[in-house]
Amino acid sequence: MKWHLFTRISAQSLNAILHRLQGMLAIWRSWKTPLDAIAWAVNQLPDVPRDVLEAEFEELEATNGKKAPAWVARVEELKVDVF
Repeated sequence: MKWHLFTRISAQSLNAILHRLQGMLAIWRSWKTPLDAIAWAVNQLPDVPRDVLEAEFEELEATNGKKAPAWVARVEELKVDVF
């Protein structure tokens, strides 16, 4: 691995990345059910019908019994695709 690639990331950029990741982690800690996760997605993507988001959620594969990390990533992808 070439270490010089890492030196190009400024401390400010790294802090911004870490802050965003921490925020993503905090999002799903409050979810108690899949409905909570879908409700969050509805708020994030108000132009996408709820039934479409429910289908997207159901298609996800769980990692270690959890869909939350993949769901947050999928919603972020949909934000780019939709907008």
